[in-house]
Amino acid sequence: MKKSNHAKKRCQQRGVRSSQVELILKYGILEYKRGAYECYIPKNIFGQIISDFKKRIQDLENISRANKTLILNEGTIITAYNKGKF
Repeated sequence: MKKSNHAKKRCQQRGVRSSQVELILKYGILEYKRGAYECYIPKNIFGQIISDFKKRIQDLENISRANKTLILNEGTIITAYNKGKF
């Protein structure tokens, strides 16, 4: 998403990294306030987001160990297997 010069400056001053902006935009909620939208992640859903990320990390580690592989054809997954270590 495009950032105004003002937003770029404020993000730099306040230590808001681009990766954090991406997370807020992806997981945040939008509320219309005073002519613009405010996007933020409510405190009550942080636990769920963190839990989801931990599960993804475990999945990635498992994929890495077994070198899980998919075979595709014309946009359809036709099989899956463990390729084993190289």
